[in-house]
Amino acid sequence: MASKKYQTTLTSGSGLQVRRQSTAETDPNADIKDLIMGMEKSLNDKLDILAGNIQQNSKLIIDLTTQISDLSLKNKELAKSVQELKSKSTKQEEMTKKLQIENKDIKKSQDSTKEEINDLKRAHEELLDDLSLMEMCQKEMVLRFRGVPQTYDEQIQEKLSQEIANWLGVEVEEMLLDIDKIFRIKSERSDTYKGPGDCLFFFNSRLLKDKILHQKGQAKLIIEDRPIKIFKEIPKRILKKRQNYKTVTDALKKNSIRFRWEFPEGITFTYKDRRKTFRSVEELGKFWRKYKKELTGDPTLEREETTQTPQEA
Repeated sequence: MASKKYQTTLTSGSGLQVRRQSTAETDPNADIKDLIMGMEKSLNDKLDILAGNIQQNSKLIIDLTTQISDLSLKNKELAKSVQELKSKSTKQEEMTKKLQIENKDIKKSQDSTKEEINDLKRAHEELLDDLSLMEMCQKEMVLRFRGVPQTYDEQIQEKLSQEIANWLGVEVEEMLLDIDKIFRIKSERSDTYKGPGDCLFFFNSRLLKDKILHQKGQAKLIIEDRPIKIFKEIPKRILKKRQNYKTVTDALKKNSIRFRWEFPEGITFTYKDRRKTFRSVEELGKFWRKYKKELTGDPTLEREETTQTPQEA
């Protein structure tokens, strides 16, 4: 029995071996095919993965292409904007150059106009000076008497003629030959001034006028116990110019230095044995800064601001 069982087992093993041998003998490339199939499957799997990656990359490429296209369009628009800005900048530069040229022309025109205006101003000043000279010539035979007492219904010509004749020590009848007219005018000095108006004395000759001016330097004219001031009639324009010299003329008077007014402006006097003539305040200023202390004893003295008054003879 045992021997039979053994035989059966052996026979079975032998049959398996026979089958294997038979398969090997039938398809000798079976192992290679299995290997190839395994490799093919692996390759297919990789290809599927690669295809998926390619599909994904294709989508990315499409998106990137779209972005590049958009950027290219924006770049073109930007380039167009830059070109427009360059064009505007060029136009602005041209406009700036044009404006600069126009500004230069305007400045030249302004300078020319300014020079013309200055010429007109100088001509106007010269005309006013000429008119002032004519006015001085017209008023050369006139003196102004200030402070003459005023009475109701007065006969000012007879009254003042008699007072001046007594002051000069001459006969009134003789003096009347050299008098054209005498009258009182309303005061123009200020609204608050309550004193009598000035009296204007018109002469027929310079002889009586010069005699009065000479006597003025010797003795004051007193009428009813009031000192009377005597002025030459000077045009307001000239008086205004002379006010700028007042500080210096006051110092000259204080030092008993005689001076003479120049026309239309200026002053002449002798100081330290040297004759000096100044035609403007600026010229006189140099002298004043140098000799102010000697003439006033006060180096800090500044020019006084004064209101316009008639020029005292």
